[in-house]
Amino acid sequence: VNLLDFETLNQYNMTVSVTNVNGTSSEVFFIEVTDVNEPPICSDQSPAGAHIHILEDAPHATIVYRVRATDPDHGDIISLVFILVSSKSGFSSSVNFPLVIVTQTLSRFILQNFLLDIMVKDQNGLSCNLTLTVTVVNLDDNDLVFTTIPVFCIKKISKRAPSERVFWISEEEPQDHLYTLHLLCHLTAHFMCSSSTGEVKTAFKLDVDDKPELQNNYILVRATNYIHQRSVTLSLTVYVMDINDNPPVCSYYQRILQIPETTPVNYAVVDVSCTDRDVTSPNNVLIYSLSTDANSEGRFIMTEATLKINSSLDYDTADLASVDYKYNLKIEVYDLGDKHTHTATVTVIVVVTPVNEFSPICTGPVRFSIFEDQEVGDSVSPNKPSCTDQDYPLDNLRYSMIDDSAHFYIDPKTGIIQLLNPVDRETKATYRVTIKVEDFDQDTDTTNDLNVNDEPPVCDPGIYDITIYSTLAAGGSVVQLKCDDVDSLDGELEYGIIRCPTPGNTNGRFVLSNAKPPSVLTLSTFSYFNLGGINDPQDFQLLVKISDEGLAADKTRRLSSTATVLIHVVPWITTAPTTVTTTVRP
Repeated sequence: VNLLDFETLNQYNMTVSVTNVNGTSSEVFFIEVTDVNEPPICSDQSPAGAHIHILEDAPHATIVYRVRATDPDHGDIISLVFILVSSKSGFSSSVNFPLVIVTQTLSRFILQNFLLDIMVKDQNGLSCNLTLTVTVVNLDDNDLVFTTIPVFCIKKISKRAPSERVFWISEEEPQDHLYTLHLLCHLTAHFMCSSSTGEVKTAFKLDVDDKPELQNNYILVRATNYIHQRSVTLSLTVYVMDINDNPPVCSYYQRILQIPETTPVNYAVVDVSCTDRDVTSPNNVLIYSLSTDANSEGRFIMTEATLKINSSLDYDTADLASVDYKYNLKIEVYDLGDKHTHTATVTVIVVVTPVNEFSPICTGPVRFSIFEDQEVGDSVSPNKPSCTDQDYPLDNLRYSMIDDSAHFYIDPKTGIIQLLNPVDRETKATYRVTIKVEDFDQDTDTTNDLNVNDEPPVCDPGIYDITIYSTLAAGGSVVQLKCDDVDSLDGELEYGIIRCPTPGNTNGRFVLSNAKPPSVLTLSTFSYFNLGGINDPQDFQLLVKISDEGLAADKTRRLSSTATVLIHVVPWITTAPTTVTTTVRP
């Protein structure tokens, strides 16, 4: 059943009907609602109450607040009463209810917030209550002013960690600084801003070497006073300065180069290739400094990143020979940002190679006398030929005889001439020969006529005595010859088995390998106790001829010698190991 309300409906009509078998009878009842006094209703009431702001220069009788209250009883008169006020000074109710007005000058420096507990009651004493908070607002006629400078040059934030404080954005509210202002920061992705404190922090680790775009940053900051609806905007430019934190990096740190001694001055020996990851000058400007020792001082010079020859390189000196004909150079690379803090060292080893610049020089011709009865092998010249060569090592010469080598021999190294075969004055009284003197770089110069002869090849030992078993397989090595010629290279010697009577190379069982010097090899297996077939002898005597000047076009002056190889074969009778026994005869 709904509640009754006098002010809405004060009388109700109700018809009551009674019915029986004889019929129906009805009667109308009138019900009147008696008026009861009800309290006023405060429509602004809330748990926190009402809160308003008023400027401190508001004049007298300024309406501060209009109380919204009603009384459900018709004809009731309601009034406004302040029953509890934090400070009654400055406010009262107006004669024209329900207004709260200013009664005196306000000052936020005396009291900023006023708390009023307002009672609304009717003439019968019923009431409702509401709370009103009045905040006196500063009279602010000036705009906000930033005290932060508009340009920042920040050097030390490069390489900083995330969330590290960079700087503060500060503002000034000119009169009393008592308002809370809010900062709206429009930053790049590289920074973060606190709108409450103005503190700007890095968003991540800043490294301008990896991201050069970090160098220039433009930040928009806005400070707003929401009470007075005033704001100010500041455009900031933040320059993140590069720091010198990277050493030079080179494509190589050691090079070994060979250059001939005749290489001209100012020749570019090598270009040193180095870089620095720092993005700005002078941190990435590299300087190349050459460090030399007493041996290489003044020989080389650095022109920017290029190593050049500063003075001639002479191979033919004892000083260069003492250091194995090479210069050890160290190139120190550093940047201009912080000298010698970040450096790299490149080592360059320059090896000087000789150039055969000079030909041998000899004085002559030379004449001397010998006795016809001098013994073979005697020295027939008092001294070697008088020849010199200025290429280092000095006088490094080789002697050889061009003609009349039948009677004389010249030592290729010492130049001493020896008698090779007897001479007969009655047959021939004067011998005229030509000696070729050449240095070891194959640049030749023919000088001087001397009485000389060549040297034949020599084997050591001259006779080999070998014992083998008949089980030695075909191609097996019996012995390797050891022969050389003092005036011929090993590759110029030629070898061959001479056909001779028994017991020679019977049945062709042995051959020479292609090596220099060669080995004696078995061509096929041996045959013994073969009834009706081939039977090999048990002793073989091989005569090997060795000839020099095998590569010379003119074969008329070739000399040769022989070596004897005695081979004893033990026929296979019982199982025995295959071995070779060598006996050397003097």
